[in-house]
Amino acid sequence: MLNIRDLSTLERTAAWLDELVSACRHLGSVYVENPKLTADVTRKAKALRTSLKTLRDFVMKPKEH
Repeated sequence: MLNIRDLSTLERTAAWLDELVSACRHLGSVYVENPKLTADVTRKAKALRTSLKTLRDFVMKPKEH
């Protein structure tokens, strides 16, 4: 059973991933430093964000008895 701290961690992580994707936007200040590496980070952050959403949806789903 997840506690409030675990749920908070999932929510904060989702917000941080959104910030990371935003910071790595095309032609942004991070992107111009190393476009290939920034694109790699963006792809991985988006994949993790998708997995995290799936996990959050699963743990928030009411349990059937």
